[in-house]
Amino acid sequence: SDVCSSDLWWLNSVGQPEVVMQSSSATIKRSSTTALTAGTAYNLGFSYDGSGTPGGITLYRNGAVDTSTATGTSLGSRTIQNATQVTIGTAAVADIGLTAVFNSAKTVIDFRRWATEGGFR
Repeated sequence: SDVCSSDLWWLNSVGQPEVVMQSSSATIKRSSTTALTAGTAYNLGFSYDGSGTPGGITLYRNGAVDTSTATGTSLGSRTIQNATQVTIGTAAVADIGLTAVFNSAKTVIDFRRWATEGGFR
């Protein structure tokens, strides 16, 4: 199966957190409906359920599910599993604090704990 060529977690052109997963022939994306405010600290996160659809991406802001919109339809038979290194924070536009990558699904309770206690347990 075709492997996704890039998976991005970034701010879009209007300052909204956004996750993009794409292959050479398909893209799924979920964008927050609210822009970040300069000079304000946020705890941001996302989870992906492996469904291949934009509905499988959930965004979190400060420990709560973030209202978001989805675009793209499906990755089809393609997968995001690959041997490519993950890059977080490729532009010098923000300070990045706690960062973690997990091989298991996290819930809104986990993200709330991350935002209030500074980490997953």
